[in-house]
Amino acid sequence: MRFPRLFGLVPACLVGLMSIGQAKDSRAEGVDLSSTRRIETGIGLRFMPVGWFDLADASNRHGFRAYPALGVAPFVDYRIHRYFSVGFSPEITLNVIPNRSGYHGGQMFVADARLQARYPNQSHFEPYGLATGGYSVIWWPGSGSAQGPTVGGMIGCRVKLGQRHAIFGEVGYQKGFQTEDGGAYGPSYLITSVGWQVAF
Repeated sequence: MRFPRLFGLVPACLVGLMSIGQAKDSRAEGVDLSSTRRIETGIGLRFMPVGWFDLADASNRHGFRAYPALGVAPFVDYRIHRYFSVGFSPEITLNVIPNRSGYHGGQMFVADARLQARYPNQSHFEPYGLATGGYSVIWWPGSGSAQGPTVGGMIGCRVKLGQRHAIFGEVGYQKGFQTEDGGAYGPSYLITSVGWQVAF
């Protein structure tokens, strides 16, 4: 009477073994399990080695070089599709100053919306493009501020460290349209950035 029971267990064992094998094959083929994670948050450290100012002086000239600047940009993104995500980033940039005598170093705060297009694949490397747009304030201690919109774009690549963590590097450009007392005071920068992110 035991043999029928044993024969009845054989199909169940085979089904279980096949399921385990398929799971291992999926991992071996590099299936991106992190695609089910919708929220990504992280932080980027920024260096702006080259910049320009749209700045009207007494002779009505506009194009001036900017001193190099440093910044930090935390972010939160939400994946709306396998290839796209939207998010928000409060950027802070230090040493915002034109290369002109008589100007003081300022700090720039930008509240940015982000739209990211990515190329998910089975490797550890995921290239992406990023478009940003927002509103900014540049302020100087005790001496007023300049305000206005900004737009920008970045291209980058993240390196996946397991299913949740990744590091990234990116380069891009940000254009400012700030004004001070009705006059132009808009910095633009080439941006390089490195950082870390985690998915939830």
